[in-house]
Amino acid sequence: MKILLVNPPSLPDRVRTAPTMSGSVAPLGLGYIAAYLEMNGHSVEIFDFNAKIEIDCVKTIMAFVRTFNPEIIGISTLTETVQNARRIAQNIKKEFPQKILVAGGIHASFVPEHLLFDGTFNSVVIGDGEVTFSQLVSCYEHQESFTSIPGVATLNPSSGMLHFTPRRPIKNLDCLPYPKRNYNIIKPYRELTIAKWEIGGRKLGEVKKTGVITSRGCTGTCSFCSSFRFSNGYRVRSVQNVTNEIIFLISQGIEYIKFLDDAFGAYKKFAFEFVNSVKSLAFLWECMMRVEDCDPELIPLMASAGCVSISFGIETGSQRIASEMRKFIDRERLIETFRTCENYGIDPKPMMMFGWPGENDTDVQESIELLLILAPRRLRFSFAQILPGTTLERRFIKKKPSLSGWEYWLKNENSPIYFSQQSYRNYIHKLIMDEVISVLDCSYAFS
Repeated sequence: MKILLVNPPSLPDRVRTAPTMSGSVAPLGLGYIAAYLEMNGHSVEIFDFNAKIEIDCVKTIMAFVRTFNPEIIGISTLTETVQNARRIAQNIKKEFPQKILVAGGIHASFVPEHLLFDGTFNSVVIGDGEVTFSQLVSCYEHQESFTSIPGVATLNPSSGMLHFTPRRPIKNLDCLPYPKRNYNIIKPYRELTIAKWEIGGRKLGEVKKTGVITSRGCTGTCSFCSSFRFSNGYRVRSVQNVTNEIIFLISQGIEYIKFLDDAFGAYKKFAFEFVNSVKSLAFLWECMMRVEDCDPELIPLMASAGCVSISFGIETGSQRIASEMRKFIDRERLIETFRTCENYGIDPKPMMMFGWPGENDTDVQESIELLLILAPRRLRFSFAQILPGTTLERRFIKKKPSLSGWEYWLKNENSPIYFSQQSYRNYIHKLIMDEVISVLDCSYAFS
C-alpha cells in the first residue's frame, strides 16, 4: 500500500519563512514507522514540514497527495503542531473523503479525543507506533476492522464514546529496523543536514548531520514533562545495535550525530560500554543528559569518543521552583560537571525555563546568577507551558476545567498555552539578553 507520513509545521501561521531548529535532523519517530512499514512491503513517503522554508503547508501537502495518491495518511502531533495537523487533515478529508487519516505522536496519545471528535481523523495511534500502525494498515488492506487493534483509539460515532485497548510498549528496541532517512521529497532537508556548526569554540566546517536515539523515555519525573509517561518508563537499545547503526551512517557520509534521547546514558553500564564501543569511529556527536547521570569518570571517555557538546536541563537557579519542577540537581555537582566538561573540550549547554507559575524577581535573579557562574558558550531558554500528559497540566485542570476540552487547545491561537503573559516573556527575553548574553558573549536559542 502507499502511505504518506506527515510532520506538520510547528508555527501557527500557514506560510513558513525559515526552517525551525527541529528541522536540522530527521523526525526519527516517523522514520522508524516508515522503516517498519517498508519492511512489511509498503511504499512510504515522509513529508517533514519543519525542514522546509517559504511554503504554505496546506497547499504543498495537497499537491503532493494528488500526485502520490496515498491510501493512508499518518500525521504526527505535538501540542505546538496539532492545529496545523488538523488543518492539513481537514483539507485532505474534504477533497479525498475516502482516504484513511491517522493521528499519532505525543499530543494525540494523551488526548486522542482532540483529534477524533469531529470525524476528520479515522483513528489515533497511541504510544509506540511501529507495530500498531503496521497492523492498522494490514487491517485496512484486507478490509478488516481496526477498532480492536491494541494501541488504536477510535470514536464511536453513535455514542461518542472513545474505544481504546492499551498496548504494551516495545520492550526490545533492537527488533526495529533503523529509521528511514532517505526522504526523496524533502529537498530543502538535505540542504539543512549539511550546515556549518561551531561548538565549543571549534569550527566543525561543513558536516553532514543526522539524529540517532539510543533509548526511549526518561528516568526523571519532571512535573512539566510527559516523557516518562508517554514511553512508560525507560528502554535502551543494545550497545552493539546502536554501534552498528552508527557504522552504517558513517558509511553513508554522516560526520556528526545528534543523539535525541531525553536522557542519554541514564543507564551507566550502557554509557560506559557505548563510549568504548565507538571511540575508534570517525564522527563527532552531541547529546542531552541529566546532571545526575553525568559521571565524572564518564566525561573524559565521552570526549575521547568524539563528544563535543552535552545539553543539560537545568531549568532554574531557584531551589523553590526546582522543587516544584521536581528537578533535584545538586548545585555544586552541576558546577563541577560544567567545569569538567570544559576541561576535556566538551561544550556544556544549559537549558533554562522561565515563566513558572508564581515565579518572582528573586527566582529570576537566582537563575541569572547561576548562568553567570556556569558561563556557558551556548544557552537555550524557554517558557513554561501547559502540555497534555504532564503533572503540571493535571494540576491546572483542577483549577480551570475548561483546559480539558478540545476547544481550548484547538481553537486557542496561543496553543501551546503559556503561564506567563507576552509582556512578561518580552521582559525576560530582554533581561537575559542584557544580563547574560551580552555579559558572557554567548550564543543562544529560544524555544
